[in-house]
Amino acid sequence: MIFVTGGTGLVGSHLLMRLLEEGEEIKAIYRNKKSLEIFDKMEKWYQKPKGFFDKINWVEGSFKKEFELNQLMVGIETVFHCAALVSFQPRDKYALEEVNIFGTKHLVDISIANGVKEFYHVSSTAAIGKPKDKTQLISENILWKKTRNTSNYSISKHFAELEVWRGFEEGLNGAIVNPAIIIGPGNWGKSSTSLFETVNKGLNFYTTGANGFVDVRDVAEGLMIAYKRKLQNERVLLIAENLTYKEAFSKIAKSINKDAPATNANKFLSGIAWRVLWLWSLISGKDVPVTQETAHSANSNNLYNNKKSKDILGLKYHTIDEAIKHTGKCFQA
Repeated sequence: MIFVTGGTGLVGSHLLMRLLEEGEEIKAIYRNKKSLEIFDKMEKWYQKPKGFFDKINWVEGSFKKEFELNQLMVGIETVFHCAALVSFQPRDKYALEEVNIFGTKHLVDISIANGVKEFYHVSSTAAIGKPKDKTQLISENILWKKTRNTSNYSISKHFAELEVWRGFEEGLNGAIVNPAIIIGPGNWGKSSTSLFETVNKGLNFYTTGANGFVDVRDVAEGLMIAYKRKLQNERVLLIAENLTYKEAFSKIAKSINKDAPATNANKFLSGIAWRVLWLWSLISGKDVPVTQETAHSANSNNLYNNKKSKDILGLKYHTIDEAIKHTGKCFQA
C-alpha cells in the first residue's frame, strides 16, 4: 500500500489522481473534512467520474504526531511525502521548523521502523544552492549554503532534505524531487495558487527577477516515473521553463482577462515596500504580501537546468503557456 502526506495540497492532490489512474491502493491523511472539497473540483477540472477519489483510504490525522503516525504506517510499502508548510512570514520560522524539518524527521524514522521500502520526497528549488557565477544555470549538484538572504523556508527545506538523505543511508530507497514555482489549480490562495488570486485582485507592479516554473501535472508525473523506475538515492530538479516574473504575471493576467502589471518594482522600491509593510505587520499583527525574503527573491535571477529530469526520467514537460491557460480556466470556473 502507498501512503501519501499532503494529499489535499497542490502536488499531493494531483499525485493522488495519477496513482488512482494507475490502479494503486492508497492511504492518505487529511486534516478536516473541508480540505477534501478540493476533490469535487478536481473531478470537474479533469473530467473524472463522480466519486473518482472515493477509492482512497482517507484517515483524519496529522503526520506530525508520532504515535498517531506510527499506527497509520503499519503495512505501508511506499511513502510519498508531499506535505510541507510554505511561508515567507518571519513569524512562521518555528512553524516551518516543526512541520518541514521535524515532521519529515518523524516520518523518516517511522518509515524505517515499519519496514517501508520506498520514500519519495517533494522538496523545492529553495533547497538547492546558488552558483557564484550568476549566469550559470542552477543544477542538482550545487551545494546549498546559508547566506544573510536565505529565507527561513529555504532553511527548513534544506534540513528536511538532510533527514531524507539520512533515511536513504539507513535503508530507505527512493528519491527527492525539487520543483520550482508550481503552476496548477488547487485550493486558491494557498502556496503558488495565490499568484492567480493576486493578479485577479489587480497587480500593478512587476519585479526584475526570474525563476523556474513547472506544471503541477509534470511534478506528479515526475514522482510517478521515479516510483515506476525505482529511482534510488537521487535528487531531480523539475523545471519546465525559466521566465522573468514580468513574463509570468503577464501570462497569468491574460489567462484570466486582467491587465498585466505595468510598473517596475525594482530593488529600491521593493526595499521600501517590505520595510513599510514590516512595520504595519508589527502594529496590526497581520501577515503582509511583501516581506524582506519575498522582496529579495522577486528581484533575484534564479535560472535552472532541467537536463537531468529529461535524461533519467524522460519527462516531457507541458509548456508554461499550457500550464497557465489550464490553471486560468480552472480559476475562472
